Amino acid sequence: MDGNTNSQPVDNGYLVSQPPQGTAAPAQPTPDYSNALSPAGGFPQSASQKFHDPNALPDDIVIPEPSLAPVAPYPAPVASADEDEDLSAIKIQALDELYPLIDKLDLSPEERFKIIMMMIQASDNEDLVELAYEAAHKIEDEKTKAQALLDIINEINYFTHQDK
Repeated sequence: MDGNTNSQPVDNGYLVSQPPQGTAAPAQPTPDYSNALSPAGGFPQSASQKFHDPNALPDDIVIPEPSLAPVAPYPAPVASADEDEDLSAIKIQALDELYPLIDKLDLSPEERFKIIMMMIQASDNEDLVELAYEAAHKIEDEKTKAQALLDIINEINYFTHQDK
């Protein structure tokens, strides 16, 4: 600390700077804010003229309202009929090849059920429902088994209502 002030400890352990003994600290005038605001609550006329809003626009510039018209989404890619037929043919071929191999996969009962259900939904082959039902019975967790049985019921409802 410089030589013009004395530091003395206070009760809370902090040091407080004080002017040297025999000199008084210069008096600070208390600002008078009584006229800072006008009766309307804003700045008085003279004070508002001192401040300039850099974001304010001149009176002769008009900003149009934004359009609320919906924006069209990106168009979905369109596959040609030939591409759809090619993909469908590959899907059918893959499903036919997967069916005899499903027993060779090392799957939990839950995974086996999910794959069979995916095969049913991908092929609309109602002959696989019995295989899914058998897989559901091998699921040990009762909640998972109950959901599997509900899924089978939904598939059966799909097939029976589709026929009507």
